[in-house]
Amino acid sequence: IVGVLENLYAILIIQKKLDGRITQKGKKELKKLLELSNHSNGIDTFDSCLTELCQNDKVITQVEKDKITNSKKRFQRITRKNYSRHRLSLLLGANFELERTTETLPIYNRQQSDTVSFDPTAIYRVVIRPGYQIQTDNFSFSFKPYFKLGILGDLQNETQNESNSLIDEEIDFWIETIARITYKFSEKINLSIRHNYFYDNAPNRMFIALENGQERLFKAEQTFSNLVFEFVYKL
Repeated sequence: IVGVLENLYAILIIQKKLDGRITQKGKKELKKLLELSNHSNGIDTFDSCLTELCQNDKVITQVEKDKITNSKKRFQRITRKNYSRHRLSLLLGANFELERTTETLPIYNRQQSDTVSFDPTAIYRVVIRPGYQIQTDNFSFSFKPYFKLGILGDLQNETQNESNSLIDEEIDFWIETIARITYKFSEKINLSIRHNYFYDNAPNRMFIALENGQERLFKAEQTFSNLVFEFVYKL
C-alpha cells in the first residue's frame, strides 16, 4: 500500500509540474516519459519490469537497474530545468586578479590622447551574479548582472600624485549587465539581440600636470556598452 501511495504521489507531482511551469515542448518530453512508465493503478510498469528482469530472469543486475532508474529521474530533472518558463540563478565566488594594463587617457586641453602603462595590481574581489530567465517554446529573455567588489583590504582604491599631495579614493567595484532576447523561428533558425553594459567605479587613473602647472585627475573610460545582433542557422 505504501508503495502504491508513493507512486501515486509521484504521478501527482509530475502532473503538477506539467501545469504551466514548463513550456509546451517540455510538457511533451515529460509526457513521453509518462507513457513509457505507463502508470496503472498507481504502479510504475516500467519500474516493475526492471524489478522482474532483475529478480526473476536475472537479465540485469540490481546495479544496472538502479542506473536505469536514476537516469530516468535525472532526465525528469533536466527536462524541468531546461524547459522551465521561469528560472532564477545565483552565482557566488571570489577572484584573485593579477592585472597589468595600458590605458588611453584623453588629455582634453592638449586635444590628444596619452597612452599610459600602469603598475601591476593584485586584487581580491568577491563576485555576485544573480540571473533571471523567462522563456516559451519560441521566445526567451534573460538578464544577468555581475557585481565585483574588492575585499581583504582592496575595497578602497587609492591614487596619488608624485608628491603625495593629491589623493583620490574610490570604492573598488564594477558592474556588468548582460540582457539577451532570442526568438526561434524554427529548430534551425533563431535571432538574438544582446545588450552589454559595463561600469567601473575605480578605473585606472592618474594625476597629470597641465601646461599651466596645475595637476588634474584623468581617468580611463568608466562605462562601456554595446548592442550585438546574432543570427544563427544550424545545418
